[in-house]
Amino acid sequence: MTKKTVLQNKTFFKYILMFILLLVINSSCAENIVKPDDTNIKPLPLPDITKPSTEPSDTAGSDTAGSDKIDNSNAVQLHLVIAADTSDSQIGRSVAVDSKKFQTLMEDIVNQSRGELVLKKIVLESNALNNNNLLRAIDFPKVNPDDIFIFLYAGHGHRFQSTPTRWPLMDTPGRVTDFAVVIEKIKNKNPRLFILLADCCNAVIDVPLRRFLYSARELNFDAIKQMFLISDVQIAASGSLPGQFSYGNNEQGGLFTSSFLSNLSQALLSNGAGWEDIFQKTRQDVVNMSGLSGNEQTPQYQRYK
Repeated sequence: MTKKTVLQNKTFFKYILMFILLLVINSSCAENIVKPDDTNIKPLPLPDITKPSTEPSDTAGSDTAGSDKIDNSNAVQLHLVIAADTSDSQIGRSVAVDSKKFQTLMEDIVNQSRGELVLKKIVLESNALNNNNLLRAIDFPKVNPDDIFIFLYAGHGHRFQSTPTRWPLMDTPGRVTDFAVVIEKIKNKNPRLFILLADCCNAVIDVPLRRFLYSARELNFDAIKQMFLISDVQIAASGSLPGQFSYGNNEQGGLFTSSFLSNLSQALLSNGAGWEDIFQKTRQDVVNMSGLSGNEQTPQYQRYK
């Protein structure tokens, strides 16, 4: 064998070894690709909505006494689903205010519950909001008998003359979602306590007035205990009666949502209150505030338990 042939053979084997090495590397990379979790909510064609995860969607109540670690194994789950049409050109900014303030108050309640509550949160905003995703987000949580379910829709809404219930049709992108269907789905999950809110018009189109007076302060644990850990009330409410508009602005958010949060936070900062008292005060506040600007908006609520 000539010297030239030997060199050619060495070069050939060198390329073979490089080729094998590349195959091994590619195979290793393929095995390390993170695959989607089959338990995720998989909307089409919009981005995935994942199940609530430890960070940032799960919030465990902190121990105000300062212990190093809290056992949350027996904590009550507070399931929070927020659907906010933040990308709407007319009311998107107002709706975003509602969503942010609502989340802040719920997180403060959980964080000051001394480990008695744990937050399971799904928030649908912008392109993630559609009928399919909303119904999946409601169906997804596994609800235990002692759990709490809180729902907020903030966006456009309407009704038809033929709409059979008092509740609005929520204008979720792609296809409307009947608030009555949402109520029924959550009722069937049988949580101990549910508060379901639809801050939207109950007529045809939203028209942009709306005030929330809450800043992060220490809440009264006894009030949290009374209203969230003991109460078994089940209430659904919408921001206006059939045929009415709901009002708001970009600074304060929705008049109904802002009034509800103000009354709830005031109760939690003092000695608590009955849930029906919260809704009665909210209704009166909205009637008074909308009347000041020459508008008519009357929230409605129904107690199921």
